[in-house]
Amino acid sequence: MAVLCAVLFAALLGAVDEFHQQWIPGRSMEFFDWVADFVGGSTGAFGAAVAASQLPFLLTRKIPPLPAPLRIESPFILAFDMRFRYVVAFEALNSMGGAT
Repeated sequence: MAVLCAVLFAALLGAVDEFHQQWIPGRSMEFFDWVADFVGGSTGAFGAAVAASQLPFLLTRKIPPLPAPLRIESPFILAFDMRFRYVVAFEALNSMGGAT
């Protein structure tokens, strides 16, 4: 898909460049110049795709996922309330085996 987008972009950019050249003194709009732009852009797109598949170290490495958050097994839960104070809360008494 990326190669197809690059080829289409090369064709469009070459056409815009050729259209623009008709107003530049000493330059002219020519079909074969557009073909040269298109072939050059297409060759670059296919060459980049082949290089990326044959030489994978050229690609950006994927960022490893973050480790899973730690699970704290504790009778206390620390929370940060909206007034930026630390609040210590006890778990429910039933989960502690009926502590009084």
